[in-house]
Amino acid sequence: NHQSVVCEVENYIQFYNYYRRHSTIGYLTPHQKYHELKNAA
Repeated sequence: NHQSVVCEVENYIQFYNYYRRHSTIGYLTPHQKYHELKNAA
């Protein structure tokens, strides 16, 4: 149903931004990179 699809997409976004490391940003998560850049400014 629609609600389960919404929940799965939200779970993937959470994983992608907070747990999955990205090689293009130095094997950091987007969340880590955001805070790194925020603290540098």
